[in-house]
Amino acid sequence: MLFRSGKPSYAAPEVYESGEYDGFLSDAFSVGVVLFTLTACGYPWMSTRPGNCKMFTYVSKNGLRSYLGARRIRSNNGKTLADSFSEPLVALLEGLLATSPADRSTLGKESNYSSVHDVVTGSTTSVWDSEWL
Repeated sequence: MLFRSGKPSYAAPEVYESGEYDGFLSDAFSVGVVLFTLTACGYPWMSTRPGNCKMFTYVSKNGLRSYLGARRIRSNNGKTLADSFSEPLVALLEGLLATSPADRSTLGKESNYSSVHDVVTGSTTSVWDSEWL
């Protein structure tokens, strides 16, 4: 078993699976949680451990965009996060918070996983290519 530290809301979902994972891509996920928390003034979920959090399970099944459309902001007259976030921000968060590391944006031009993944599918992107930045 690998040693895991930190808050369960920041851990990339793949850290709970057996086997190795790309630390750079799991860090990108954590950065996505930080960005979400700063812009929404609250955590997106309490845990990414399978079966521990209904909000993360919802995102895993329905996608982040659907979650943003369903989650209301208490201090903003009941508007949803989708109503409050710009499209470039949503796209950036979707890339960073992708539940599959194969679909996750990188924090640099390449990660250990993406250098192999890009050759196969060409779909991994860097946050530095984001319209939001």
